[in-house]
Amino acid sequence: MFNFTNHIFLCVFSLFTFASNITYAHQISSDDYSVFTNPTNEPSKSIGSYANGCIQGALALPDDLHYKLVYPSRNRYWGHGITIDFIKNLSRDIYSTEGNGLLIGDLSQPRGGPMTWGHKSHQTGLDVDIYFAKKPQDELSDNDLIKLALISLLDKKQENINQDIWSKYYSNLLQRVSDDANVSRVFVNPIIKNQLCLDNKGDRSWLGKIRPWGGHYEHFHVRLKCDKNSEECIEQHSVPTGDGCGKELDNWLEKGLKVYSSNKKPVIPKELFLHNHPISCMALFDDLN
Repeated sequence: MFNFTNHIFLCVFSLFTFASNITYAHQISSDDYSVFTNPTNEPSKSIGSYANGCIQGALALPDDLHYKLVYPSRNRYWGHGITIDFIKNLSRDIYSTEGNGLLIGDLSQPRGGPMTWGHKSHQTGLDVDIYFAKKPQDELSDNDLIKLALISLLDKKQENINQDIWSKYYSNLLQRVSDDANVSRVFVNPIIKNQLCLDNKGDRSWLGKIRPWGGHYEHFHVRLKCDKNSEECIEQHSVPTGDGCGKELDNWLEKGLKVYSSNKKPVIPKELFLHNHPISCMALFDDLN
């Protein structure tokens, strides 16, 4: 439930700190954001950082022939306008060139902010998970769709790519994502990144945005850049120059199975507290008073 006492404290705190141009409140809880079922009615603006922020005026991802939400009941299909447009454009391009649609995972909550489980980021409407599995041509039951989405690109030991599944399609898909000017970075499993490095020769500059990270063997995580009209959005630092296929990737692979323990769902406390949460996000709670 929304912690009204905590909200009052945050509002009072903001009044005392506004004169000093401090733009952060003291603390917010994931439970506070879980009460929202709808966005605010205003232009899309991302506020704060990807792992400590919110979004005003979020848009819902509409139904479309070229993609399908895997978990619509989670109500995590909200994003900034540039994220919604990115998904639409990507899915149509892939449908045109590859002949299949996409399966879409979580975006953000209706007003962003921390979630009670599943993600530490996805707070500003600029993150989206996209499954590697292709959207099926036939209509599937919810359970069968989830089973399809959760197919891993790694072998059972999580030590190598599953060559029975892997194809040029995944490289084409990820290059199309990386080439988008609005994309900041794309998170994939280190073994998948390594396979991309092995498969691609010549100009591999697009691989620089493909970042190795634990998990991410059933889906990849796309992070969009801050919109120019989101003045309080905090951009993540640029990815290093180069293709990322050298020492950095080797360091991930040398960790062996230790890094792949994070292939399991992240353990996030039932109630996640964020310190220094942007004060501008507190305006999103006004209609709860």
